Amino acid sequence: MKKIEKGTFGYIRSQKIRRSLFTAVLFAVPLIIYFVGLITQKTRLTMFTFVAILLCLPACRSAVGLIMMLAQKPVSEQEYRETEAAAGGLPTLYELVFTAYEKTTPIDCMILGAGCVAGYTSSPKADIPYIERHLSTILENNHAKRTVKIYTDFNKFKARVEEMAKSQEAKESAVRNEKARDVLLSIAL
Repeated sequence: MKKIEKGTFGYIRSQKIRRSLFTAVLFAVPLIIYFVGLITQKTRLTMFTFVAILLCLPACRSAVGLIMMLAQKPVSEQEYRETEAAAGGLPTLYELVFTAYEKTTPIDCMILGAGCVAGYTSSPKADIPYIERHLSTILENNHAKRTVKIYTDFNKFKARVEEMAKSQEAKESAVRNEKARDVLLSIAL
C-alpha cells in the first residue's frame, strides 16, 4: 500500500488502515511469546511472560493512536474537488487534526495565502476562536506569522479561497508559505 503523506487527501482513511494493521501486529507478538512460554514451560511464571508484558507497552501506545484516528472523519471527495478547483495553485492541506492542551479540532481543508491561512471544519463541536488563536500563536512563535480564519460554512470558505487564489501576492509568497505549511504539518496529528 502506497503511503499517503500527512496533509493530503485520503490521509485519515489510509492511517486508519495502517494503524489497525500495525497495532494488530504489535499485540500479536506478545501474545505469541506468552503462549510459547506457557506451552513450553507449563507455567506462566517465566521470562516469556515478563517479556510479553513489556511488549504490550508499545502495542498500547499504538492502540491510543489508532483510537484517535478512528474518531476522525475524512473529507468528502466533493469538498476536495471543489477546494482544489477554487484554490488554483495555492498550497492546500487536508484532513488535519490539531490537538491542543484543552481541545482537539479536526480541520478538513486549509489554504495558505499571502499572510493568511483559511481553513474549513465540518465539526459542529469545534471551538473556532480557540483554534484560530492557537494556530496563530504557534505560527507566530515559529516565525511564520499568519492570520488564521476557520470557517464552518463551506460556501463561505470556498468564496474566501477563490478570493485568495486571485491575489497575485499569494502566488508569489511560495517560500513563506512553505515555512507555515511545515509548521502546521508538524503540529497536526
